[in-house]
Amino acid sequence: MADRGPNRAFLGVAVESYQDGRFERLEGARAQMKALAERLREFGFDPTCVEDPTIDELRNALATWRNNTRQLRPDAVLVAWSSHAHTLGADLQLLAADSDPRSSDTVYHAGALAEHACAAADQVLILLDTCHAGAGVVDALRHTLTRWELRSLPPGRRAWLGILAACQAGEQAAGQGLLIDRVTSLLSNGPAGEYRAHWAVRTRGVSGIDLIQAAYKEWPHDCGQRLVDAQTGDAVAVFRNPRWRPTDRPELVEHLVRAAQGADRIDEGWFFSGRREVLREVVAWLDDPRPGLFTVTGPAGCGKSAVVGRVASLSHQAWRADILRHAPLDPDDPDPGAGRVDATLHLRGLDLEATVTALAHDLGLARPANAAELVAEVSRLETHPVLVVDGLDEAAVTQAGRLRQDLLEPLGRVAKVLLATRDRAYQARAGADPGPDGSPLVPDDAHVIDLAEAPHTEADIAEYLCRRLAAGGLPADRVNEVAPEVARLAASDGGGFLYARIVAGQVVRRQLDVSGDGWTAGLARSIAGAFAADLDAGDHLVVDGLPAASAAHDLLRALAWAQGRGLPAGEVWETLATALGGSGVTYGPDEVDAALGRYGRYVVEDSEDGRAVYRLYHREFVRHLQQSQAGADGRPPAQVVAATIVGLVRRQTGDGRHPDRADPYLRRYLSTHAVEAAQPGVALLRGLAQANPDAYLPNLAASLNNLAVHLAEVGRRDQALAPITEAVDIYRRLAQANPDAYLPDLAMSLNNLALGLAGVGRRDQALAPITEAVDIYRRLAQAN
Repeated sequence: MADRGPNRAFLGVAVESYQDGRFERLEGARAQMKALAERLREFGFDPTCVEDPTIDELRNALATWRNNTRQLRPDAVLVAWSSHAHTLGADLQLLAADSDPRSSDTVYHAGALAEHACAAADQVLILLDTCHAGAGVVDALRHTLTRWELRSLPPGRRAWLGILAACQAGEQAAGQGLLIDRVTSLLSNGPAGEYRAHWAVRTRGVSGIDLIQAAYKEWPHDCGQRLVDAQTGDAVAVFRNPRWRPTDRPELVEHLVRAAQGADRIDEGWFFSGRREVLREVVAWLDDPRPGLFTVTGPAGCGKSAVVGRVASLSHQAWRADILRHAPLDPDDPDPGAGRVDATLHLRGLDLEATVTALAHDLGLARPANAAELVAEVSRLETHPVLVVDGLDEAAVTQAGRLRQDLLEPLGRVAKVLLATRDRAYQARAGADPGPDGSPLVPDDAHVIDLAEAPHTEADIAEYLCRRLAAGGLPADRVNEVAPEVARLAASDGGGFLYARIVAGQVVRRQLDVSGDGWTAGLARSIAGAFAADLDAGDHLVVDGLPAASAAHDLLRALAWAQGRGLPAGEVWETLATALGGSGVTYGPDEVDAALGRYGRYVVEDSEDGRAVYRLYHREFVRHLQQSQAGADGRPPAQVVAATIVGLVRRQTGDGRHPDRADPYLRRYLSTHAVEAAQPGVALLRGLAQANPDAYLPNLAASLNNLAVHLAEVGRRDQALAPITEAVDIYRRLAQANPDAYLPDLAMSLNNLALGLAGVGRRDQALAPITEAVDIYRRLAQAN
């Protein structure tokens, strides 16, 4: 996907004029091929166009191109051919300007073209925009396809061959090629008229498979031509996605769906209301030049993220302009001012290392080695930066305590940290007891606001509902009746703003009829109930042409188990949804796109590894979907997820032999998914480590360490000793082979072993591992 540098090659052959009068002129074919070449040049392709060649000129041009590509050594090749063609048995004969189909010496054979292309690169796409192409494409290229399937590559390389032809037997191509035109349009603008995950704005590149699938969807049914394709191998992204735009800000998929449909987005930030007392307190804290930690806490749905998000949005120049354009501030609305926040981060699924890296990036600092180094770098800045951090309670398994103790609290002494979290993330630190009244233990110098105790909550929710319902077109008399009643339920039953938001959406979409008396009977009484009702409303998603009642639940349930920034579409999301459904229904890209189009209001699109990833936007949806149904075969869902993840890794890597071929998401979160399934998940990972110890022993050690931490946190300290002891043994072996890489992990696991031994009363035995850990940390500090 390089934007410059000829590391990809394009060969285009366009034969517009023919010496044989039996063949009509293909008007515009040369200009069309040039347009495709210029589009590809922008993506780093080195283009070669051959126009109206005789058969000898063609052979010479292809020989020159073949020699050039040997020197260029591209990693991807696109070959496009636009001409008349002729079939002789299973042979597809491509015509040059002077070709005579009665003489085989004057035609060019599709099989030879494919052989030239396949010899040039690992990723190859061939476009045949000719009459009769479909009739011969499979038979003529069967030998090439078979050879491609049997080839072997060294580690790190992936091969794919795709052939897409524009006509089938008996069909004639006339004028400029429809296939070339459609591919050029896709590479210039992306698919038209609907949102598609593979072409999302956060996905930098698309593969040959993505291009073929999009061409099928864009193909006009009344054109008199049909597509046929043949593929083999493992496709990777080689074309730049024209919709891609660099952005670090996650976005609701609903906004992107509306944009793809040509409609204006509707942003919940426009309807923010109330919470003025809380925001005044936050703004006053921001005005204080001293560093500190300000925590906004409270139960699910109370609007914690909305409060800190309001501060971040009004600070960001573009987001602020968007808010003020649609909903200008009232004179009494607290305003932090533009440019106030230096970094904004949501911690969902993140561990300490990922959080440190992300904050350093947003602050423009070099990547630090650890949390302490980041804190030291921040302390040297001229002013105390303002950091907005959301979702401490949603951090990766076992990570909330480490994030709080090792990063957020130390940062609060050198920066201003505005943190949103449920109170459960502020439980007692390791080895300490909660306060005598059972209240959460928070730093003594932290400023804490509990939104459950904030005044005017019901009035604030009613104000929000009035704005949202009026913007959705509900008549004023109905707004005045519906808003107070829904606000009363939201405030009294604990659903808060989140409940109100779901119900307001149902009213605006006419899923909930509020036009007459008795309308309250249709109201769910909880966040989970309102969410479930919304998924059940309307038409079911269609799978293989038939309505599938569970499809929406299955696809969103897969997202409930997403780690980090979210699940990628393509294989991981679909495979998890299929496994969690357990009904034999297989989900693919079409079902993912349909779910995002229908339920994008519940899904956030983010970016990781240069592509779009997806997650549910609120923890309550995660909790509901994780608990809503038992796993397949009676197994807990976490075990189904872990088994599916490990199974995907085995399938993509040849049973672990080629670990670099695994999807980046699988490589990054394999250990985390194993820990979520507890001992059965770690057992699955142990089998993978046995298949390839060099690649997967580090994953196994990390999982054992994190499992031990988790068991200790839930009070199962005796059971935690076996996994942490095994983790120490593995890290010791790894550190002996590679000290630079694994000594820090060994020290960490020794520290956890000492804590575990002390936690079960074996304090004398804890001295040896903690002493060794201190010694390692001292050596590491001296080396750095």
